[in-house]
Amino acid sequence: MSTDSLDQSPQEPTLVESRNRTSRRPGKWRISNIIDGRALRVKLTAAALDNLGDAQAMRKAALDHLHGAMFRGRMIAQERLQQGAEGLDTARLLSAVQDEVIHALYDFTTTHVHR
Repeated sequence: MSTDSLDQSPQEPTLVESRNRTSRRPGKWRISNIIDGRALRVKLTAAALDNLGDAQAMRKAALDHLHGAMFRGRMIAQERLQQGAEGLDTARLLSAVQDEVIHALYDFTTTHVHR
């Protein structure tokens, strides 16, 4: 029996997949490709108009749209990281998504909640 066969240990599962160095890294991103601020504002306005008499339902509908936008941004950021994007670039992407969502929330609040 050779010692080579004894030294081989089974591969242990890892929590993070290794990056494939042969694949292309993701290119530059534009916030308009990640989240459409105008469409988000339209959805928020529609949520406000659909629930005019019910403030709680209006806020729930608005939160659903805001959470959806944040979720989409996080999923795109995660995918870019897995494709080999740099961490700082991904952090900037997440920051831009949050900035756009906060701007839309501010517009919604000043227009439909505190008139």
